[in-house]
Order: sequence, then C-alpha cells, then structure tokens
Amino acid sequence: MSVPDAISSQIATTAVIFDYDWSLINCNSDTYIFDQLWPERPTVVEEIYKDETKQWTKAVDRSLELLTQTKPDITPQHVLQCVARVPVQACMLEAVQHAHDRNAKLFIVSDANTAFIDAFLKDQGMSDLFETVISNKAIIREDRLVVQPYHDFDTLPAHGCPLCSPNMCKGQILEDVLGALNFDRIIYVGDGGGDYCLTTRMRQGSDTVLARNNFALAKKIATTPINAKLREWESGEDVLRIFKEIL
Repeated sequence: MSVPDAISSQIATTAVIFDYDWSLINCNSDTYIFDQLWPERPTVVEEIYKDETKQWTKAVDRSLELLTQTKPDITPQHVLQCVARVPVQACMLEAVQHAHDRNAKLFIVSDANTAFIDAFLKDQGMSDLFETVISNKAIIREDRLVVQPYHDFDTLPAHGCPLCSPNMCKGQILEDVLGALNFDRIIYVGDGGGDYCLTTRMRQGSDTVLARNNFALAKKIATTPINAKLREWESGEDVLRIFKEIL
C-alpha cells in the first residue's frame, strides 16, 4: 500500500513518525525472535552479518532460512506470534494513542520488516492508528518468512546516500514520500544511527526530533547538530509527557 493511497483526502498538519526497534518497541525485533525461538544460536544474525552477508537485512533473511532448516516445526506463523509480543516500555502505546487522538497522522519508518511490525500492531489492536508502515518487505514463500530490502540494491541503482544502509535511506523516504504530503509539522521518534539522515532533513522551527538518550542518534546529534528541535527521552513516560506538551 502506498502512502498516498493510505491517507485520507483530509491531510492533518502534523505527522508523527516512529522508528520501530528500540523506539516504539523496547528491543531489536530482528534478534528477539532468535533469542526466543533458537536459544542455541541467539546471535545468529550478528554471526551471518559478520561472516557472510555484510548487510543486515540479508543477514536476517539468511538467519530465518537457517532457522527453518534447523527447526522445521517452527512455521512462519510461530515466528509472527513470537514477534507480535515483543517488549514495550510503559506508556509508549499510550503516547501513540495520544498522538492519534490529537489528530496527528502516524507512520512507522523502520529498518525492521513489514511482517514483524504488522504482527505487533495487530496484536496490540493498533493497526488502524497508523497510516502506513514503511519498512523492508516480508512475505511467506515456500513455508518460510522471506525478508527483502526496501530498496533492492542488487537490481536498482544505489540510493546514493552515504549516511544510510544500501537497503533504506530514511531521509529520502522523508523527502520523496512523506514530504509530498506537505505536513506543516513533523515529529520523529528514533534512537539509532540509521535515523540520523532523516533528522538532518527536518526543518528548523516546525519539526521536532525525539532521540533516545544515550543511544546512537542522540550521540550523533550531540556532535553534529541538526536544524530541528531536539528532545531526548529515556522511557515511554518521557515520550507521553513530551507529546502532551507539544501536541
């Protein structure tokens, strides 16, 4: 589903964009499933990334393939049931609901994948709160979950951003996809180094970045400032409090 198709003709003035791992949820969903379903190899994604693929999305896909080969009784449905119940900080989902109630349009832009995120939102009863999820694509093929890059860098020209992984430039998504919707104000909730590019393209005066304290995004902004307003957070309570102040 494209972003324009997902949004009603009545465009809100505010967009609230969430990163997923370590932001909306309180873990890395890509590694959480192996902690839970393959405790003998909880670091398999990191191992594959280091030794084989050198690219995270491909490492996740390869790890899921190995999981299916090693434990054929674990179906894609088992994986999705597991990842639907990832840990979330107290009040974070209340913050989501507050933003929605204040007529903000909600988005997720994440380097996780659509299947993991959709499973979580459905389990929480929150699918209808978000306009769309922009992430790496995930499908079920030959009885396993297959994860594909959002930007297919093997067949398409590189996106050209030196700050981002080859599979996704969040800054380009902000400008090309969400920017076309002409929101008056954008609020971004993130944590990681992969979020930095997006924040550099946010506007002075109108936009606000909520960066998780002591994580890579906040550390990067501390050394290389951005134009948007910066608010740091440590907990879901912090995000809810900030939302109540600015929405």
